[in-house]
Amino acid sequence: MRPSGELSDLLPELARKYERQLEFYRTRCERSSREAIDTADYNLRSQWALEAAREKPIREVDWQDLEVLSNGDGMEVAQARWEELKEAVREDLSRGAIAVAAVQGTENSLYDRAAFYALREDLANGWQPRSGVEWTLIETMAQAQRMYLHWLRAAENWLGHEIEDYPGVKRKYGEEVKPPRLSAAAGDRAYEMADRWNRIFLRNLRALRDLRRYAPVVIQNAAQVNIGQQQVNVKD
Repeated sequence: MRPSGELSDLLPELARKYERQLEFYRTRCERSSREAIDTADYNLRSQWALEAAREKPIREVDWQDLEVLSNGDGMEVAQARWEELKEAVREDLSRGAIAVAAVQGTENSLYDRAAFYALREDLANGWQPRSGVEWTLIETMAQAQRMYLHWLRAAENWLGHEIEDYPGVKRKYGEEVKPPRLSAAAGDRAYEMADRWNRIFLRNLRALRDLRRYAPVVIQNAAQVNIGQQQVNVKD
């Protein structure tokens, strides 16, 4: 079966990844060209690879899984899996999971994740976004505020370490033990980053405001004017 739609656009990338895999086996694993092909084909056509591709959680499906499915079950199954993945992405997008993943950081604390969702919900309640563009601006504002708070907290931590005399300093063998000293430049950089993210927040806020302010005016008849999504009745 010939692939249709977006899946056909993925085929060149699948071919490139297959070539890179062969190159890996030839150079890093020191296999001959024939051995490299046999190894790659085994990984793509073995029963265990097919079963793994079928059972893998949809959000973990990768390029090789689609190729394994297309070889083992046919292009229709690969196409269905691709559509299932897109639906999962749409779900993640609608609930803010994609936006929070971009700013969750390496620590990925539960508190920080909850803070992002709370910011997103608060902004959405205030602006009531009505389109994908408005939702994008809302989520960018939530991301910017999340990063602003992160860098502001980092700057304050650096500032605290720079203070010479602070209460609670420990003593060891009668000598004062001071906290680690960090460069003042690091603190200045953190304040610069906080300011940058604050400006990103304000820029998107202005964009959202302007989007509402300059919404197109549509005149449907002489007695009714649609301004944005509000209906205004005009009397003679």
